[in-house]
Amino acid sequence: MGRMYQMKFKIETALGYVIPQMDVRFKHLSLSMDIVVVDDNGSKHELPTLPNELKQIFEGPEKRKVRTILKDISGVFALGKLTVLLGQPGSGKSALIEILNGRSPMTKNITVEGDISYNNVPRENIIKALPQFVTYVNQRDKHFPTLTVKETLEFVHAFCGGDFVSWRRATVQG
Repeated sequence: MGRMYQMKFKIETALGYVIPQMDVRFKHLSLSMDIVVVDDNGSKHELPTLPNELKQIFEGPEKRKVRTILKDISGVFALGKLTVLLGQPGSGKSALIEILNGRSPMTKNITVEGDISYNNVPRENIIKALPQFVTYVNQRDKHFPTLTVKETLEFVHAFCGGDFVSWRRATVQG
């Protein structure tokens, strides 16, 4: 864990200010959305295309179903701790992170229940400033198309603390 603190110190020195730290807590968090049943065999649509949106308007409430994405979950992302979030595809990992970082699109067909706090400050009181404090790396990698594979790997290595990896290698081998 010492390497993480060294990296944090190096980044803060370069930035000229201390990186804010927060603990994120959520209790009895549930996320659900109203969707339209497209056909009688129960298959559902979720893509917000124009035809699907029109169907949703004209189908009426009898063709709507509630899809639960997160159901009564509680947890803590503790201050100064590295947390790994694992789950099967479609289990709600990205939905949880998007709700916690304030970047989830909140529309009338999405319902969020439960309590979320950041350093014991309720989400409602900090929602506008949240992007300054909480973020995550999307699961879809985006990179510079003009870089070669080697240049991309060197960039990632340097960005992810490459000099610390070299330092550790030298320490272990020396």
